[in-house]
Amino acid sequence: MNAFAGKAFVLRVDESAAHAEGSTLTSDLAFLYSHGVRPIVVAPDASTARTLVRTINRAGNMAVGLDGADAAMLPQRGPRLGNIQAGILDTLTLNGYIPVVQPTSFAPFGEDVELQADDVAQAIAAATDAIRAI
Repeated sequence: MNAFAGKAFVLRVDESAAHAEGSTLTSDLAFLYSHGVRPIVVAPDASTARTLVRTINRAGNMAVGLDGADAAMLPQRGPRLGNIQAGILDTLTLNGYIPVVQPTSFAPFGEDVELQADDVAQAIAAATDAIRAI
């Protein structure tokens, strides 16, 4: 596991995992963090993201909820997602926080767009040079 220390790990979580009784999600995130891995969670929507942030924080970890407008992280370029601005994710994970991202793009000249969480997770994994995206 030490070979992965300092590396990002992107976990796409669905709504059922966020609300599952007996879920090991928070202990799994704590395990990754304790071994130097920088977990990033992608939720399917805003409600699930808020639930995950509360659950993770109540378990003793430090989670921060983000959407695409935060630090213009998920820019919308026409009908597609632009280049991910991973700086905010790096800043948070390197300082002990677990980002929980809701998949909403930032459209500087129009309406923000709800994106597919799977697409956002893959884009974040590529932008952060993650060791894994699940």
